Amino acid sequence: MRNLIPLSLALLLSGCAVGPDYLGPDTSTGQPENWQTSAHTRSADVELGWWQQFNDPMLNQLVAQALTQNLNVLAAQERVKLADSYRQAVSATSLPQIGIGGGFIAGMLSEQGPVGGPLRNPSLGGQPLGIPLADRHFQASYLGVSAAWEPDLFGKTARLVEATQARADQVAIVADGTRMLVVSAVANNYLQLRSAQQQKQILLSQQQDLQALELRVASLYDSGLTSGIEPAQIRAQQAQLQAALPQFDSVIDAHSRRLAILTGQPSSALLTSLATPQPLPQVNGVIPVGLPSELLQRRPDIRFAERQMKVANAELGVAIANQYPSFYLTGAPGVAASDFGDLFASGSSAWSFGAGVNWSLFDGGLRDALEAVAQSQVDIAALEYQRTLLTAFGEVETLLNAYGNSQAHLQSLSRAQAQIGAAVTRTDALADSGLASGIDRLQARGARHQADLQLLQAQTRHAQLVVTLYKSLGGRWPQVD
Repeated sequence: MRNLIPLSLALLLSGCAVGPDYLGPDTSTGQPENWQTSAHTRSADVELGWWQQFNDPMLNQLVAQALTQNLNVLAAQERVKLADSYRQAVSATSLPQIGIGGGFIAGMLSEQGPVGGPLRNPSLGGQPLGIPLADRHFQASYLGVSAAWEPDLFGKTARLVEATQARADQVAIVADGTRMLVVSAVANNYLQLRSAQQQKQILLSQQQDLQALELRVASLYDSGLTSGIEPAQIRAQQAQLQAALPQFDSVIDAHSRRLAILTGQPSSALLTSLATPQPLPQVNGVIPVGLPSELLQRRPDIRFAERQMKVANAELGVAIANQYPSFYLTGAPGVAASDFGDLFASGSSAWSFGAGVNWSLFDGGLRDALEAVAQSQVDIAALEYQRTLLTAFGEVETLLNAYGNSQAHLQSLSRAQAQIGAAVTRTDALADSGLASGIDRLQARGARHQADLQLLQAQTRHAQLVVTLYKSLGGRWPQVD
């Protein structure tokens, strides 16, 4: 306590804030200089509107609708406004509070009351003397200004404002993250919708092939050139395909309705516009991934963790400022008069002024404990930031490696599909010449359809991986007014 008194006097004169100033985090731990990029990525600025790289007008339209109509996005934007209003409210507490007031009062006292009644003579048994003690009628007018201010000599309010601003920044970061998640969800659902439509088209094509093959095998069977096994196998495959088709209809309907929810519109209109099958969109060309250092300014989780460090640092300043006294000033200049006409006459001025100090001299160690808690929160926030940083870098590196492997996998499947297509052509020619059976033709076409399905499924996973990669990179999202 003896040490705090001279320190308080020094700070009172200087008017500076106590507690450590925020210096920012140490970003050197675990940060690579460059990504281990593949041949299909490059270290450049992350594209604005990354979903446009799919070159799909419908996807672009859905994303635009989601950014302006999604209810979660709209609610997040309102929270940003709320947080900013709260920050303004906290900032206002550092300024003097000034008000103006005035009034008029009039009345009449009772004749039988102790004040408005007449003087009485005690020696005559309290008989009235006929002289009133005071005028029964009275009135008064007043007009004045009131002011109150608590000077922020030790920076407590400044630290509160600093913490509130950092929390407002966090709310804005959460809004950015909400937009990022919504856009990613729109892209993923749209990709799965188009994939399901294309998979259904492959099954329908296979069904047509089986129907044509069934007629040809039936003719051979009637001529005694084949056994009854082949028609039975064809009918079995047709039954399997017929059973699978409703499953794809359910998947298509589910993703269409999810897109309607994400874009904030009734599902009826969107179901119609999405009903026509379209090719699965793909990202062609090289993906810009940026530099690792740029990830710090893009990813919402890293930005949120950094702002949490500032919140903790500011709240430590508040805890330290609570160790020192608080001062307050009040004043109320004005005018007052019995008659309203004399309100601004000479001698009607009135005023009051006050000053005070509050300082808790003993609290059983409460403030020291709260300061220790605040210091621990600073240390925890720094550790959480480093954990978030390491997690983010590891996630991006993992996805970049997966993206390169996925590209190689797609190339292998494309080559296999081409080879299987050539085999189907040769088998058809042999079967037309009587050198191959209907079963051979059936197996060849079945292999081609299976290869088509495998390639489409791999392309779907690859497109979804692109979405996940952009989400992990944070991206640069367009700001919505």
